Amino acid sequence: MGTLMADYLEMNKAVTGMEKIIRGVTDAVDMLEEGVLRLDITWAGDANTEFMLSMLKDIEDIRKITDEMVCSKDLLRKALVEYQTGEAKIKERIREVRI
Repeated sequence: MGTLMADYLEMNKAVTGMEKIIRGVTDAVDMLEEGVLRLDITWAGDANTEFMLSMLKDIEDIRKITDEMVCSKDLLRKALVEYQTGEAKIKERIREVRI
């Protein structure tokens, strides 16, 4: 009987990929926010107010989604560690069995 083996390399690649995506989104949103705030300085009126409210709301929404991505990535990493720990315990118990 074989033991269950997860593909840890692929799971680690998934976590690393998520980290890169999160960093990319965060950097892009930071740059967008900076540009929007610079634009605000050069523009006045009702259209500016509406634009700013809309853009800052969108930026806030993207940051919330990014926070959820971080939580998902952290849960995936935790699951990976727990799976590896459980698998090690199972292997140890199998070795302890005397036939």
